[in-house]
Amino acid sequence: MCYSFSWDDIPGDDSKRLLKYLINDHGISWAESAKIRKSEDGKTIQIFKNKKSVEIKINEKKEKATLRIRYGITHDLKVEKKNNGIHIIDLQLLKKY
Repeated sequence: MCYSFSWDDIPGDDSKRLLKYLINDHGISWAESAKIRKSEDGKTIQIFKNKKSVEIKINEKKEKATLRIRYGITHDLKVEKKNNGIHIIDLQLLKKY
């Protein structure tokens, strides 16, 4: 199964993959030059530029994540633990394929 990005590699090696996912699959063009940061507790990833932002939150047990875009728009994300890492998969995209 193709994953959208690896939670463990954000920020880091998968940052470009995350931004590409946001741009291509959610039409968030401003993400191209956005900054990424993860909360100290490791449960929230924030992608932001100027006053625009999106965030991805993972639950306590790291079983489910949610992408919150704007105006209350959310997408459920599947969390898959594989090869000692946490991979995030957009469930809406899975339905397309």
